[in-house]
Parts: sequence; C-alpha cells; structure tokens
Amino acid sequence: MATVCLETDSNNSDWLDIECIYPFNWEIFTDADWATLNTIYTKLPDYQSITQNSEDSLPRWFSRIDNPKQGFLWASVEPPGLQVVGTLPKDTWQAWDEQLRAEIAILPFRT
Repeated sequence: MATVCLETDSNNSDWLDIECIYPFNWEIFTDADWATLNTIYTKLPDYQSITQNSEDSLPRWFSRIDNPKQGFLWASVEPPGLQVVGTLPKDTWQAWDEQLRAEIAILPFRT
C-alpha cells in the first residue's frame, strides 16, 4: 500500500501535524468492505463514538473536536482514498498508524 503522509513538526518537536491518504480502491469496495472499515475505526486507540444527530459524522479519535493541545485525528472518505488529519505526539501517531495499516491490509487498495 503506497500511503502518502505529510508529517510535519508542530511548534513542539514531540508532536506532529498529520495529513495522510490511504489509497483505497473505492470503486471495488463492497458493503462488507465498508462494514469492515467501520469496525476497524472502532478498534483503533481512543475512538470517539459518533453521536446521533451530530452534524459532524466523521470518525474521530482522541477528541471530538480539532484540539491541537489535546491531540486529535479524524478521517474522511475522499476520491483518492481515506484522508486522515490531525495533531498527535509522535509516538502516539506511530502506534496508531501501525495498527491502522495492519487492520486495513485486507481491504482493496489502488495499485
């Protein structure tokens, strides 16, 4: 999987500003693949459940709002793939990203 990540140091060298694209092949995603992806979201560290009637239906981790002081991640389905954006401590990001990559390896990617 050829993931594209822009990880830049924020003002604090122990933290990263993150923007990644995981290049899923949405065109061949099945209903089962979507269900698997949604299950994977909930298994990742510090998943924030989506509240019904919420205007923000993005999957989120570490915080329900974009809070760079506390750390946050959110994901969005975009044409080139799954976009993940946030700010986290480097070690937290590396562990989260490793777990995500291991879990999503079974899903269809662009080659």
